[in-house]
Amino acid sequence: MKPIVKTWLPVILAVLAVSGAAVAQEPAAGEVEATLAFGTGVDRDTRALIGEAAVFGADVGKVFCLARITGMDEPGEVTFAWYHDGKTIVKVPLQVRSADYRTWSSKNILAAWTGPWEVKLLDATGRVLASAGFTVE
Repeated sequence: MKPIVKTWLPVILAVLAVSGAAVAQEPAAGEVEATLAFGTGVDRDTRALIGEAAVFGADVGKVFCLARITGMDEPGEVTFAWYHDGKTIVKVPLQVRSADYRTWSSKNILAAWTGPWEVKLLDATGRVLASAGFTVE
């Protein structure tokens, strides 16, 4: 006679997987994940964002985009592509030096550059790893 746990375990795991309640798994090898956030500065020691926001006044002067990148083979490269009103303003390539890495790019913002902004984080092949936006009013 088989123990009940061994008999029912495959069924329970199958139900959890179908319901979406499966236990979180490690990202697949080579799968890169990234997040972006905006602020008015970055603490260089802790690599933490200062003044995080999604809307900035026209007098902001400079906006920082902080990225956290996980799962990238090291060394690697990403590019911060900054867009204003859908037009490319600048592309900034930066090195990624570990599999869990935080880095940032910043952009001086002229008072006349109001409206929607977007930053796309691209890998070396041009694939979008993350995208986020902010507004200057």
